[in-house]
Amino acid sequence: MQISFKKLKQRIKKIVENIKDKIHNIKENAKNKKNSIDEIINQVKTVKQFITSKTTKEAYAYGKKMVLKLLKHLAPNRIKGNLYMGFEESYLTGEALGALGMIYGIFNINPKRFKVYPDFENKVFKGDIIFKGHIYLGVVIVYCLKFYFNENIKRIIKKFI
Repeated sequence: MQISFKKLKQRIKKIVENIKDKIHNIKENAKNKKNSIDEIINQVKTVKQFITSKTTKEAYAYGKKMVLKLLKHLAPNRIKGNLYMGFEESYLTGEALGALGMIYGIFNINPKRFKVYPDFENKVFKGDIIFKGHIYLGVVIVYCLKFYFNENIKRIIKKFI
């Protein structure tokens, strides 16, 4: 009886130690998770602070202005041609026509010179399109240099490099 009592006592000790170890592991995991959550919260605060900073807002406004100027310079002066288009699904053809309608306004396209022929039943995409315009490399370089040498843009670049 005495041998089995010792074995029973040892088994109980092992079980108690295992339970203590598991409780300790749970505590450690909770601490680690809390630390990782704190790190994520700090990162979110840092990103929020960066986005809401005056420098970032000014750099974004300037960058947007320069990109729009560059796109305006790169856009063709005249677009002429015919486009036959259609998708398997008629609603996609309608959505594409809506997008093209917006593009007409953005690029100042004359509907008499550029015609779109939708096909709501067949999958078709063909046409003849002629773009006329000019691109001066010097203007593109000047816009890019102005963008790069802007103080706010430089500050943001230095933060990330």
